[in-house]
Amino acid sequence: MPGARLERPPDQVELHAAVGARGQQRSRQRAEIALREKFNRKAFNDFVLSQGLLPPSLLEKAVMEDFVIWKAREWDEWTGRMRMSAEARRELETFVRRAPERCRAAFDFTLTRDTVVSFTDRQILLRADRD
Repeated sequence: MPGARLERPPDQVELHAAVGARGQQRSRQRAEIALREKFNRKAFNDFVLSQGLLPPSLLEKAVMEDFVIWKAREWDEWTGRMRMSAEARRELETFVRRAPERCRAAFDFTLTRDTVVSFTDRQILLRADRD
């Protein structure tokens, strides 16, 4: 029938709401971990609302790809910009190499046998929309 609306049973609606809420919570937790002190709850909520209705997996993908920016940093350029002494750089490289694999993986460190090549840094993306 044209214009007819299918009604879902209340328990199915509650299930869909719970799955959506859990997906949004997981996306928020990942964004908080990635952005640490740069996380902004209002900006996150505005971003989620701007996405419309999305399945949890697509919402999480949008959050991690569009709300959180991963920027590659070349090790030599970054340590030079930070004005690190040669001794401080060696100490930091030793620290990175000794860190647990899961910690190095979180920042996507690229290592060769002799040196640290690059890593990623996380930044928040604030998008301004025109009215």
